[in-house]
This record gives sequence, structure tokens and C-alpha cells, in this order.
Amino acid sequence: MMRRSLLLAAMASLLLPSAGLAGAISISATEPTVDLDNLNELDADNNSTDTVRPLQRTGANNRAIGQSFNLATTKTLESIVLLADSSETFDASTHELQLAIFKQTTPDGDMDQLTDPGGDTQVGSTEVFDLANLSWGEDTYLTLTLDTAVELLGGVEHHFELWFTSDDSSHNINFDRSQNTGSIVATDGVLVVSQISAGGAVNTFPIGDGIVIDGGGGNRDLDYGFNFSPIPEPASVVLAAALAILIPTTRGRS
Repeated sequence: MMRRSLLLAAMASLLLPSAGLAGAISISATEPTVDLDNLNELDADNNSTDTVRPLQRTGANNRAIGQSFNLATTKTLESIVLLADSSETFDASTHELQLAIFKQTTPDGDMDQLTDPGGDTQVGSTEVFDLANLSWGEDTYLTLTLDTAVELLGGVEHHFELWFTSDDSSHNINFDRSQNTGSIVATDGVLVVSQISAGGAVNTFPIGDGIVIDGGGGNRDLDYGFNFSPIPEPASVVLAAALAILIPTTRGRS
């Protein structure tokens, strides 16, 4: 009976929703090196501005934000870099930022987040970043490194979205965004934002298909960058294949 109870408890735990994978966050006053750079777009010639609608979960104000994008070729995403435009200080309480990435299931080919009718499919798992005891000043770069890298298909509309896991008066971050309409480096990308009703917000993230473009802000981009997994050099691939063949043979002769 005890074994059966333990087995049932273990099975039940597998069915419970996960709080998300634990990603890592780092902060820097200088711009990190990125593979896909949409960070300078905001800073060049002082053409940057705050987001019209900040990332919020204060209880009274609740808003998820993100960015849509379309890569030319398939890449494996390791981290996202954002530029915070507001000074923030978080104490030792629970302050967690959650991140989800989606792709269009059946896009209609116009690369427009608002008009694609097929819905969104989450890519990978929701990742959670611990902000407890962190503080930063205005114009600080936040690097969100994924616990598990995710593959992003080339030529397919994607978007990432961010929100806090809990209510707190300090959960209010402004991010820099571009004065330009549409991303220079990721075709037709625009800021995405979703107002979330207070009181019933806990089970609404990730939003996916319900998130919309920022129609009130001129459809400008977030200031963001991506880092991708490196592509192995051809010589490295050949060497790895050769070693895979030789190692079993060597063991067999010993």
C-alpha cells in the first residue's frame, strides 16, 4: 500500500505545472557582445525613448511586454539582452521575471503578429530569472541566459514575452525602445504588449496568441540583442566524427 501511495504521489507530481526553468540574469553598464544586434538602433544619435507601457505587475497595474521578430535562417537561441531605462532595486523577497518564446503555428506569410490567424506555439519551456537583491541604474543592459537553448526557425514569425511571477510595488521596469518603425535586423519585428486584468492574472502567462502589437506606440522595437549557439567549424565536425569511430575500436583492442 505504501509503495502504491508513493507511486501515485510521484505520478501526480509529474502532472503538476512547472514553475519554469531557472535561467540566469546578469547586468552590465556597457553593451555586451551579441550576435544579433538591435541594441545600437536605440542609442544611435540619441534616438532612444522609454517604452510607452512598462513591464508591470504591481497588483494595480499588470502588463506583459515582449518583441516579435523573424530570423532569416534557423538559429539556436542562448540569451536575450535588453536595455533597462529605469533604475531598479529589488530586496530579498520574491522578484522573478518569467520569459516565454512563441512561434506562429500557421503564419499567413505577411510576418505580421497581429494578422497571422493560426495561433502561436510555445518554443521550449517558460524560463524564470531571479531578481532578488539585484539593483541597477538607468541604461543598464540585462542579459537573460536560458537554462535550455531553443531553436528558432528561419523565416517564421516569433515573439518573446516577459512578465513577473508575482505582485509587488517594485515590479515596474521601463525598457529602451527604438524611434524607428520595424526592426532593422529582424524583419518586421515590433514591440508586443498585453494589458492583463488585475486580480485574475496568475494563470494568464504565457499569453501566446493573445498578445498584440503596441498600436499606441508607433509599432517601434524594443532595444534588444540575441546570442546564438556557435555553429561548429567543418574541421571540428570531421574530427568529432573520426573520434566517434576510433574510440570504440580502440577500446575493443585493449
